[in-house]
Amino acid sequence: MHGGAPDGNTRPGDRTLDELTTAALDHTSRTMAIALLRSRASLVLLGGFATFVVAIGFLVVSSLVKRSAPVFDPTPIGMERSSPPSGVDTLTVDARDERLWTFVDLGRGVVLPSSEASAWDLAIRRHDIGASGAIADAGEMQFDAVRRAPAGTYIATSGGRDTVNAAIRRWYLYGMFSHLLKPNGHVYVVRTRNGRQIKLEILSYYCRGMEGGCLTFRYATIPPS
Repeated sequence: MHGGAPDGNTRPGDRTLDELTTAALDHTSRTMAIALLRSRASLVLLGGFATFVVAIGFLVVSSLVKRSAPVFDPTPIGMERSSPPSGVDTLTVDARDERLWTFVDLGRGVVLPSSEASAWDLAIRRHDIGASGAIADAGEMQFDAVRRAPAGTYIATSGGRDTVNAAIRRWYLYGMFSHLLKPNGHVYVVRTRNGRQIKLEILSYYCRGMEGGCLTFRYATIPPS
């Protein structure tokens, strides 16, 4: 039954059932939309708070982790040393200047002065390493276990903006809490321009005072495969 005036004319204050239903639905829709917006806002705030808590926890844990790594004094530039009886030698290359490459002659065991840089086998800048010949990744193993050059693929250093040898690019593991670079335990084999095969293992990236950029490695000549 519809409401209305006795004379059949609808007064301004009278509304049909359909109109009332439509109004109720409109009100319900608005209420649900407002609730949804508030829910989304609450989720955003909760997500932001969770991110803040995780960040604070990460900083706290990082501050508690002891920063420790082997440290070495840089090998003086141009200093030649007699080969040890074992045939295994160690060099520490001061490559802290990110603007400059430091060059190494593995045959002589020398960190080269700039005047002799044309005789280089390795070029090092911070944690980046390049080779005048090529490098193969022998994998994670004991240094003494590599007695002959691997038969795997040797990769030459690609020139360009980022002159790094891809075979040895990821020689390190990054500590998320300590923020230190740690050697990954791989042994690499450098094939020099004159055909020599030299195995190499990185031992550390740090000078005294835990300053990064001093790459220490041991190396030895091995027979070809």
